[in-house]
Amino acid sequence: MRAGTGSLFALALAGSVSAAAAEIRVVGCDLLGPDFAAALRAHAQRCEVDLTLALEGSHGGRARFEAGAADLALLVLRPEEMPPAPPHRGVPLGYFTTIVLVPAASPLTEISLGELAGIFGADTPADHSRWGDLGLGGEWTARAIGPQALAPEAGLSSALFRHHALGGGVFKTVVDRPESTAALMRKLAADPGGIALAGAAPRPDEGGANVLRVSRGDADVAFGPTPENVHAGDYPLRLTLWLAVRREFADAGGLDLVRFLLGDESARQLERAQVLPLTRPVREQLRFETESWGAAAKDAENILVK
Repeated sequence: MRAGTGSLFALALAGSVSAAAAEIRVVGCDLLGPDFAAALRAHAQRCEVDLTLALEGSHGGRARFEAGAADLALLVLRPEEMPPAPPHRGVPLGYFTTIVLVPAASPLTEISLGELAGIFGADTPADHSRWGDLGLGGEWTARAIGPQALAPEAGLSSALFRHHALGGGVFKTVVDRPESTAALMRKLAADPGGIALAGAAPRPDEGGANVLRVSRGDADVAFGPTPENVHAGDYPLRLTLWLAVRREFADAGGLDLVRFLLGDESARQLERAQVLPLTRPVREQLRFETESWGAAAKDAENILVK
């Protein structure tokens, strides 16, 4: 696409939203927080578009979307579930992740899902209680492992881990369950033998912790939770936040909000909600593909009408 063409196309689509859609209905995930919702409302207000926002849960949101009662849906689905099928379009918007942290003094750099299960799981083949169980030597051999996992009200990280590493099983009773990331980080800093499951990597100012690479099996390559590795599926502890777009909504030219959701401001708000956003090149590619999908549908409709 030549320079300037994308901007003209975007302006044309933005203008058609006001003409074709008196109201945009967005439903879905209830984990994105008030700041994300406020950013959506502010964007709609700037574009002079009425926005009905019902972020009350993915299950009910999907049902409303597929029934035609919503234009866009933000959905967190089980790993085995797929987003709404054609004629609608589903694209990833970001990822909930579980990040594995150890104190900065720990010599550990990577770990497998099976080893994590032995540390955190109540009913698993292995039972790791000391770092020597994972092959660490010297002063670490007899040091007790101090596992932590965020309480359910602190986000998806613990539930996500239970699904991927424990097969839906439960945590050991010795696993500490702090109610916030700040409390988890404080406890990790105070326990040289600690290991923690968080929803996001620590900020530079939090310090005192290293992020472990994670492998699916003991003999597999371990990957860190970078945006590239998570999007590629190489980092195993992830859950996709999907953006579903209704076919009729795209046909009417109502894609301005899609561009916003795949833009930089939305990515910043997702990070605040502990969602790892896609990299900018991936977001731009998905935005172009979605706009092209909507334009192609409109062209096909015009041809059929003529």
